[in-house]
Amino acid sequence: MIPSYTNESGFNPFSGPQLEAIIPLTDSQKEIWIATKIDDKSSLGYIESLSVHIRGDIKLNALHTAIEKLISRHEILRSTISPDGTKLYIMSEYDNPPLVQNINTNDSHKIIKEEMNQSFDLIKGPLFRTRILCHDKDYCTLIISAHHIICDGWSLDTILNDLSVLYTSCLNGNESEFLKPAPRFSEYVAIWHDKFQSEIKRCEIYWKTVLNGEIPSLDLPLDYKRPDIRTYRAESISLQAENVFFSSLKTLSSKNNTSLFVTLLTAWAATLSRISNQSDIIIGIPAAGQPDMGMENLVGHCVSFLPIRIKIKNSDTFTVLLQKVKSSLYSAYEHRCLSFGRLIQIVNIPRNLSRIPLVSASLTHTQKYTLDKIRFGNCTVDYYLNPRYHEIFEINLNAIESSDGLRLLCHFNADLFNKDSVLKWLNELKELIINVNNNDNRLLRPSPDIRDSKHLSDLNKPLPENKFRNSLENALIQIWTDVLKVPVVNPDDNFFDIGGHSILLAEVQQKINIQFERNVSMTELFQHPTVRLMAQHLSDMKTSTTDSSFSNARGLGKKQRQFFQE
Repeated sequence: MIPSYTNESGFNPFSGPQLEAIIPLTDSQKEIWIATKIDDKSSLGYIESLSVHIRGDIKLNALHTAIEKLISRHEILRSTISPDGTKLYIMSEYDNPPLVQNINTNDSHKIIKEEMNQSFDLIKGPLFRTRILCHDKDYCTLIISAHHIICDGWSLDTILNDLSVLYTSCLNGNESEFLKPAPRFSEYVAIWHDKFQSEIKRCEIYWKTVLNGEIPSLDLPLDYKRPDIRTYRAESISLQAENVFFSSLKTLSSKNNTSLFVTLLTAWAATLSRISNQSDIIIGIPAAGQPDMGMENLVGHCVSFLPIRIKIKNSDTFTVLLQKVKSSLYSAYEHRCLSFGRLIQIVNIPRNLSRIPLVSASLTHTQKYTLDKIRFGNCTVDYYLNPRYHEIFEINLNAIESSDGLRLLCHFNADLFNKDSVLKWLNELKELIINVNNNDNRLLRPSPDIRDSKHLSDLNKPLPENKFRNSLENALIQIWTDVLKVPVVNPDDNFFDIGGHSILLAEVQQKINIQFERNVSMTELFQHPTVRLMAQHLSDMKTSTTDSSFSNARGLGKKQRQFFQE
């Protein structure tokens, strides 16, 4: 049963299952919650999902029971978010059975796309869901999905492993094969806080040093004009890497005494530098927090997102760059206690509505379980990450390593790039690795065939200045100064750059809607973060904005405020 809420302010303890615990959201979780409020489509970019293909004598009752036990084992799978986005509600039980569908195998792609376009309600839940697609009596696909606010990539692996153990124990009539309960997310939050609270100031100093000076914006050649407001529509390319590429990658890593991930990060940075003709690159990488806390079997949002800044000189060989990247990566990991939003705040990055701040490109390395370790009874099993149709980053590369080799799964913003361009860049990455393996002293010069784009000049063009000043702007300025408690607000000041945050923005929303008799959403406020932009937006709405009607609305607003105060 999904819990109900009495109002916008809190949880109703008398409806639905018992409330087991309340956990404060971490800073990273709060930032995800805020991001989902900016644009409904952005929430679809936070879906973590995989498809598990099970072939053999499948017992659906055992699979149902295993899913129930999985949800009972991991408390965060029974959670919802408080309406104000500050707390995690843990339910004592959660009736969340899988959706079972009999389908034709050819319809799998359609249903997976449907799954990846189905948003999560963070307040009502559930934040974890499963589907069983029955192709025939000896073949089914289990789709496992969760919102990133409660689940990271590491957690997906844990969910899959635990589910296979629980299914097999159900077949054997055992209660469970686990020797001890799963770690609790509430324990993780407390340990993380105790471990890193004293490190915050040191980490702030480190990141201010790393991100000093002008922050680079990755300007890859565009196929389409960049929209004024950032979009999330994505496409993906899944590419099986040739043996020569994978072996070259492993050989380079071994020769330079680095991990495969460090070598791949270096090559990705060099490739992005070549195709953008930029020597200063920032790539975001996720760092799982579970192993560092000794909680390898924990399910939750425990990931730190680190912006790795890589500066490439014309005289750099791949070997030299590799050592730079290795050093930068390890240093960043030692200073990972700040959330991504906190990083943006301390370096004071100017807001640009058309792009994500600080990081446009990201890299992830996923190692799949060997298939003999994931056993659903006697069934054979294989699994794949599901492609997303909405993406937070402009380009996100996931290198998936398995016994079959290496697969490159690349998600990219489909309103900026087309598949042909991204495929070309992935091939450049592969060629670079192969060529460098043959000569690791090779200089990393820009690509000779960088595409010119008439849209590049539009990337950072400011929004057109509007000199229109009227009573509407003046009234908005008054609201801002009242809420922000600042003496002066200029029409082009960004709300978030002068002390604003999501809680204060909600107060601004209430004042605007009362004073002007409008129904302005939080999304509209995020998309119009200056007085000038908001005034223009209000004036474009159908309601009249003449001085007389404005005065009437203002007077009515005062009466309404007095009524609510009484």
